[in-house]
Amino acid sequence: MSFEYIWGVLKIKGNPPSDEKLRIPSSKYKYYPFLHQGLIFTADPSLWDLSPTGVSTGGGSKVSHWPSSNELADFIAGLNEEETWLLLIFSDQPSARTIDPAATVPLTKIPPPLKDGFSSVGFDVIDMSGLSALTNVGYTEDDLSRFANMTIETNDCGLISTSGDSHRFAEFASSAAPEHAPFFPVEVWGKKR
Repeated sequence: MSFEYIWGVLKIKGNPPSDEKLRIPSSKYKYYPFLHQGLIFTADPSLWDLSPTGVSTGGGSKVSHWPSSNELADFIAGLNEEETWLLLIFSDQPSARTIDPAATVPLTKIPPPLKDGFSSVGFDVIDMSGLSALTNVGYTEDDLSRFANMTIETNDCGLISTSGDSHRFAEFASSAAPEHAPFFPVEVWGKKR
């Protein structure tokens, strides 16, 4: 299945989080279990210091979940600030689960021209609120032992390289952090103004 349904959009002023920021020394948990060093283009708005409410926050940043194609087009057309990142977050599912376990929200299938000027930066794995299993979940030594046998690779942007690996990591994260499950993969597309 291809990633063609828009799950969310992030407009961000500043830089992506780095592996140094995510590798918090802890005796009990390890965050970001990959070997990548450098910037990580996570879809997790909390690591970009954003409010997950969808309202504008300090520094001109904004996050919006489940936008319609018109909202997305207006959002992209209105971007004219320099040094601003725009990340499009795509799902391979036509709907998204909400806080109510019985409710879902339909996602908009985006026509390809809206992706013009953007490029894929890789796959993240998130829960329904946008929390990233790659960058914002603490893993125990037991979790990391299971993870070591998975051979999942990251790309230059610190995200998972392939769709198949992102699905495998989503299953792993759902078992390691059931309080956030289910996790699901998203493809992140980016553009810097």
